[in-house]
Amino acid sequence: MIQDNKVGSHLRRTLTQSLLKGKINMKHAKAFFDANGASAEEWKGYSDAWELAKGSALPYQRGGLYCIHYHLFFISLRVQPFFLFHLKINFDMSTTSETKVITGEVRFSYAHVFTARAMKEGETPKYSTAILIPKDDEETLAKIDAAVEAAKKQGKGKKRGGEVPPKAKLKLPLRDGDEEYPDNEEYAGMYFLNASNTRKPQIVDASNKRHTDDDPEFFYSGCLGRASINFYAFAGKNKGIAVSLQNLQKLRDDEPLGVSIASAEDDFGGATDFEGDEDFV
Repeated sequence: MIQDNKVGSHLRRTLTQSLLKGKINMKHAKAFFDANGASAEEWKGYSDAWELAKGSALPYQRGGLYCIHYHLFFISLRVQPFFLFHLKINFDMSTTSETKVITGEVRFSYAHVFTARAMKEGETPKYSTAILIPKDDEETLAKIDAAVEAAKKQGKGKKRGGEVPPKAKLKLPLRDGDEEYPDNEEYAGMYFLNASNTRKPQIVDASNKRHTDDDPEFFYSGCLGRASINFYAFAGKNKGIAVSLQNLQKLRDDEPLGVSIASAEDDFGGATDFEGDEDFV
């Protein structure tokens, strides 16, 4: 029997990771069990759990399956129901990786990341920002497209008997700045989306150092950085895909948006001789 200790857990975890990466197949795994004196019952429990795991995760990303590497080894028939219950929970959690996106360099607008604000009276206050994505950032846009599709699949079982509503009936988060704001230079050549969360986002600087002060001069509308966001399906009066704001990285400064600040020279550069004032007629 494979010993349930730290060494055994490490070896079993390595085995599962090798399977996930395709470095070995189930014949190699069986040889591993045999070499370590595992019983036929133990091997059957492991192989059954592996097949269940693969079937439950489709469509899946290999990385999303790493959360099961401990659970796959609780294979005694006496604890199998408990094991299967936890396996299902962990697969539900692992799907987040399919809907999470780390953007490339973007520009932030309408940034309310230090104080939560309610969009309308009576609504829950949230931290939020608009994220402006250059149209030539193909990598970020491809990630967003994939995350949106994954969110659709996750949400399809909630309504319409498991069907995904037609695209025309869905509210999708990615919008065209040139079409919606043709007179706004800030949105020229940009796609944009709005992200929000009741949880305050963590913010790091370009060196990945946590910024803990609520400093609007550090992170502001107009600065450039990266965003960690998660896409999810919603259904109610409307149906669609929304964006949850996770964390932010400030990379560099740029011109603040929505703020027009005149210089002292512009303010006081006119006539300065006020001697001999007369009444204005």
